[in-house]
Amino acid sequence: MEYKLKDFVPTEKKVDLVGLSIQEAIYEDIINPMLLDIFFNVNLVLTYCEVSATEEEKADKLAFYDTLIQEGILAKVQQEIGELELLTLTNYLELWAADMRTQMYSINGIIEKLKLFATGLTDQTGKNLEGFKSIDLSGLTELLPLAQQLGFNITPVSAPKE
Repeated sequence: MEYKLKDFVPTEKKVDLVGLSIQEAIYEDIINPMLLDIFFNVNLVLTYCEVSATEEEKADKLAFYDTLIQEGILAKVQQEIGELELLTLTNYLELWAADMRTQMYSINGIIEKLKLFATGLTDQTGKNLEGFKSIDLSGLTELLPLAQQLGFNITPVSAPKE
């Protein structure tokens, strides 16, 4: 695969690189550190270089990462970008990811999850109270361990028997 380092990358593209990498690394409601590293490095190459890969090849980022590693392109690009630029980007990535983790596991994060869950309930039932009887509430079980870890005294109760 051929690549050419761009002469200039605007700050907005660098911000997008960091934010997109974090969003792509969220797996089952956590920021997966391995995926964060992979997506950051793939997005780094895609942001800083013109690459002779098809859109299909670029879309499968895990396979694209393997290609970048196998062909030695990632190491070359990182070297060409320079240690200071790479360090600056990785520092921003870690700070932003840490803030996201804090938000995801905070009370506000739980409230946001509940809002999304409630929106889903409303969409499913059409605001019809009878519809609530058939709704799968298993999504709430993800919140219980988190709330308990945060110090809330929550005791799950069984649904009343009919």
